[in-house]
Amino acid sequence: MQLTLLKILSKIQSLYRLPKSKRFKHYLHLLHGNAEQDILLPIAGYNPMGNILAISKLEDLIRLDAEGLAQEEIELFNSKSDSRDGSKFSVGINLVDDLEGAWSHYYDTDYKNRFEMDSIFNRSFITPIFYTSEEFTEELIKRRLRASMYRSLHWNQHSKPENLEACLKQEVFVQSQLNCLTEDSNDHDFKDLKTFLEINKDRTETQLIFNFFYGDKASDLLAYNSFGINEHAGNKYAAYLATKSYKI
Repeated sequence: MQLTLLKILSKIQSLYRLPKSKRFKHYLHLLHGNAEQDILLPIAGYNPMGNILAISKLEDLIRLDAEGLAQEEIELFNSKSDSRDGSKFSVGINLVDDLEGAWSHYYDTDYKNRFEMDSIFNRSFITPIFYTSEEFTEELIKRRLRASMYRSLHWNQHSKPENLEACLKQEVFVQSQLNCLTEDSNDHDFKDLKTFLEINKDRTETQLIFNFFYGDKASDLLAYNSFGINEHAGNKYAAYLATKSYKI
């Protein structure tokens, strides 16, 4: 699997300089090209009608040279990845306006970009997502880029995760590539979560898997069922298992 960079940020910056009355038509042209059938440029995460906040956050990504950092991460990935399978993917940074965008929600978008990215993956795209609710740093950008790349590698090697256990295995793999230390934890901290996992590891329902990773508060925001899970418990557990080289 080998990666190349799609430079998107300057194109969206030019889009935002247009009057709003002209933006959506230009956005569709960037997305589909002249064919207007398939995706030419993976920019579905952007809000074409973005206001000052979205424009400011886009400029922050440009100022921090997010695409330069992406190129560095891609070169590092390509140097380690086996290219013999012939698979090639294009990486395009997306900025989701989860504060002012009418159709964007942080938790929902994050979940789908981990576990339901079929449409993008099947078109050989990787779309690291950043949010207007975030404060960007070089470290955050590099970690997000790396996570997206290795998540797609896991899909390429193992296909889409279909149940809770497979989703956790994916996230443990991703966390193992981030080279970061987590807060002090031990098995006892995750005792109840491990019991929940053992009982429900073969379950495939979106609301249950979502709740495992993001917790009851996030589930409540989306009017999903909740199961007594603490905030980001599954994500913390994946990071913990990665530090322990633990096999699920």
